[in-house]
Amino acid sequence: MARSGRLLAVVALFLGLPAASLLAEGEAGEAGSSAGVDPGLGIFSRFPLHFSASVRGGYDDNVNTGSSGFERGAGFFSASLNISLNLETPRTSVSTATALGFTYYSGNLNTTEPNLNLPITILHKVSPRLQIGAAILVLYQREPNFQYSPGSYQNNGNYFFTQDSFHADYIWQPRFSTVTTYSIVAVKYDQMASGLFQDRVENTIGNQFRFLLWPTTNLVGEYRFGVVSYSHVNRDSTSNTILAGVDHQFSPRLTAGFRAGAEFRDYEDTGEQNSPHFEGNVGYRFGKDTAAAFTISYGLEEGNVGTTANRESFRIGLVANRNLTARVTTNVSIFYNHDDYSDGQNLIAGGPPVTIPGFTEDSIEISLSVRYAMTRNLGLEAGYNHTQVSSDQMFRDYTRNSVWAGLSWGF
Repeated sequence: MARSGRLLAVVALFLGLPAASLLAEGEAGEAGSSAGVDPGLGIFSRFPLHFSASVRGGYDDNVNTGSSGFERGAGFFSASLNISLNLETPRTSVSTATALGFTYYSGNLNTTEPNLNLPITILHKVSPRLQIGAAILVLYQREPNFQYSPGSYQNNGNYFFTQDSFHADYIWQPRFSTVTTYSIVAVKYDQMASGLFQDRVENTIGNQFRFLLWPTTNLVGEYRFGVVSYSHVNRDSTSNTILAGVDHQFSPRLTAGFRAGAEFRDYEDTGEQNSPHFEGNVGYRFGKDTAAAFTISYGLEEGNVGTTANRESFRIGLVANRNLTARVTTNVSIFYNHDDYSDGQNLIAGGPPVTIPGFTEDSIEISLSVRYAMTRNLGLEAGYNHTQVSSDQMFRDYTRNSVWAGLSWGF
């Protein structure tokens, strides 16, 4: 334990971060509500730091996400180095599953795309009443990414994306606690053409008021204040969001929570926009063989196109894994999005404002993978990805399929 404590201190100092998510007394079971999905590499020792590498080859029939008749397919090769850390002491825990890699597309494309993914979660209990924390996510890759979707569902080039949350929970009374949060989202594209209407920084502060109704149930009231600042266009806005909901632990393995309310947003260039807001999550873990996380949300999001500043988005996501046998692990993820882009205006020099009609878009991404552990350290893996985007706007709809197979090994 002393050795783990020293290693934890070194890691925390190296990361330079405070610790993440905390739960009031009687809510400890909610820590499992974010059902993490094991990459299927296997854990063969109690050492908290694990390394693995993978190489894959396959074919993508629509690399450029082009509409019908404009698709460009290519074979691809990818390589990745993965670093996972799960470290825990009685007062502090640190976890990460870093992926550093690239994908090379052959043929006429002849391009190399980065794939850098750094998620970090740190929890620290300052005292019996106070816990503080941080949840950090840093990405540098190519669009689209349906899980986080900072931009559109088109292939607009490489972008940097970070979504970071810092919070402090304090238990004022045995049944009453608060959660104070600050979060920041930043999006930056390599190409100006892609980032003109998307490069931005979003800052949000909020506070939750939690009442422990039963040992497994919390009633929640929440307020958020947000500021969005764009880098190149005048689409800045401020927002006020009021929510109410509940967090419930059905069992040590099953937890759920939801929030419902309204968002009131004020844009500098287009005036006010109000919308209902809903978000929910379910986490399930059945022993060490099955884990799943389900999310659902509805609310205002940034438009990410030149014609409108906002969209109303409905999202559903499911990420799950199951160890079929001691050697075979399967993973599945499904993301569905429905977006309603509002009408916009475009000014013609010397003339009156011209209204640009809004449009709707439906998108779905399905990913399946399986891994067979041939030896303790070496595994054979394969997967399939399908993307379908249906849009009212011309040249935005497309279908994309990719298949791949490869090897992964731990060391």
